[in-house]
Amino acid sequence: MNAFYTNAGLRNWYVNVQHPTNRRGDGFDTFDLTVDLVVDPDLTRWRWKDEDEYAHVRRLGIITDTEHQAVDAARDQVLAMLAERSGPFADTGAWSAWRWNPAWPPRVSPQPRRPRVAAARTPGSMVAAVIKKRFLTTLLTVGLLVAGAPAATAQDETYVKTGVVFNKPTGTTAEQGAILSHLGRLVNGAPSGSSIRISLYAFGSSWLADQLVKAHQRNVNVQVLVDNTSITAEWMGTAGKTVRDKLQAAFAAQSAPGQTSWFRVCAAGRPCLAAGTSGVNHNKFFLFSRSTGSGSPTTGAVVENIVVQSSGNLTTWDRESGWNDAMTVTDNAALHAGYVRYFDLMAASQAQPDGSKTVSDLAIDVEAGQAKGYFFPRSSTDVVENILSMVETRVPNADGTAAAPVCYGNTPGHGTADGRTVIRIANGHISRPAVAEKLWKLADAGCYIDVVYGKLSDYSAVGTHRETAYWLTRSTAKGKISLHRLQNDDVTNPAAPEVSGTATHTKYLLIEGSYKGVKDQKLVFTGSHPYTGLALTANDEALLKYVGPEMHDAYVTNFRDQRAAALAESQYGGVF
Repeated sequence: MNAFYTNAGLRNWYVNVQHPTNRRGDGFDTFDLTVDLVVDPDLTRWRWKDEDEYAHVRRLGIITDTEHQAVDAARDQVLAMLAERSGPFADTGAWSAWRWNPAWPPRVSPQPRRPRVAAARTPGSMVAAVIKKRFLTTLLTVGLLVAGAPAATAQDETYVKTGVVFNKPTGTTAEQGAILSHLGRLVNGAPSGSSIRISLYAFGSSWLADQLVKAHQRNVNVQVLVDNTSITAEWMGTAGKTVRDKLQAAFAAQSAPGQTSWFRVCAAGRPCLAAGTSGVNHNKFFLFSRSTGSGSPTTGAVVENIVVQSSGNLTTWDRESGWNDAMTVTDNAALHAGYVRYFDLMAASQAQPDGSKTVSDLAIDVEAGQAKGYFFPRSSTDVVENILSMVETRVPNADGTAAAPVCYGNTPGHGTADGRTVIRIANGHISRPAVAEKLWKLADAGCYIDVVYGKLSDYSAVGTHRETAYWLTRSTAKGKISLHRLQNDDVTNPAAPEVSGTATHTKYLLIEGSYKGVKDQKLVFTGSHPYTGLALTANDEALLKYVGPEMHDAYVTNFRDQRAAALAESQYGGVF
């Protein structure tokens, strides 16, 4: 563990996760395992650093499964010591008061002995040396940032970047709450004068409500729209009412002239914006005009135009039983503005009890570089069916001859080993026959389709909903679509009764291969949008597209985790 200082005193504690050191005559060798823990000086807040890099080196195989298990154990150990103020955290008070003495002479490090490399005897041959991380034995245990040092300050560091956070319902408390913690750091990092907008189906986190109160009190404009379900549903208990009462009471008092914080609830029995009485405000997004993302408005660089699109509600079930994701896109003014426009339309409609500003067909798509936002309801087109249709656009051959067949034409290894497009879906509810039929046609053409689902509006359903299961279970020219049911939150492991099953609650679609006639693409479509009829035509929903290999590959890792959970839970009563 390191302590980093500035002229003002202790900046933060820094726990580096690495292999044990191997001492040598002129220093020691170690191997950094990428992920680190940054802790505030008073130990009240902490965050994991470089999770995206850790996920990347895991995918590359640089960190083995055995090392990954050791890292997980180390995470639990250090968080336990932090909670108990034990181990290296037992004497932090003394180190907090420590100061560098300018009168101390500079340390002089001995020169390491350099190994002699014999010259190559054969002309043209090369000598390669593999250099591991080596640190001199005189390296101080406590890292110092003294005046004039070139190291970046805490104000320079960027804490929030474009990427994705997943919860892990079978993991530690920290892993279960990863999305909630991420949101908390963004809320607490919002500076005075900035804005936070939230639209949710179910808001039951009193803790995040407390953070929003603090943000309001430092002159952040906080606006929250929730579905009436959050207040009235029996399964919410009193959690939604507690959040409502807490925020409405706090927002009643302005922290500064012109502040416009509010908490509003969609009318009973209908969404905020979508016309009709059969739908809900099913959104799960969070907009920040500015935030450091560090948990403090004065620590870290301020990042603008942040969109967090999640699949999860703010409830205990969503943390501990459901698999969820939260995609964050930063510094994207067009995307942020598109979401704000959608939010403002919902707010304006909610303010008219007569329903005069509701809509049946909200044909708003927001193109924003690598990102694109889709907003609902839609009555004239099925957005997901249209997305899948883009896979049917054939990739032209390099020599300009006739295009490759549908699903083919990618570089071998991109998608399948022979270059066929792969489509992966993890969605809690699929019941739109048009989507199911399109998936079957793509599978029949040669695409590899892999689906983790909760419900297919099962075989006993009547009418068109029954067709969903028919299409997804029907044989194709390449065999059957790979289906994995993950809806096991009502079962427990007999060998370990404290271990409950889980359920997929994500709503993402991953495309690895051809899209719009361009080969070797990697795309993610995620959001609050299940593939149901109500989600298309009757709900307030949002779907977010992002193009990029790192984002896609992070989702693939999560998909494989969900698929593995479906198989593991089927061993003790879960349905696979």
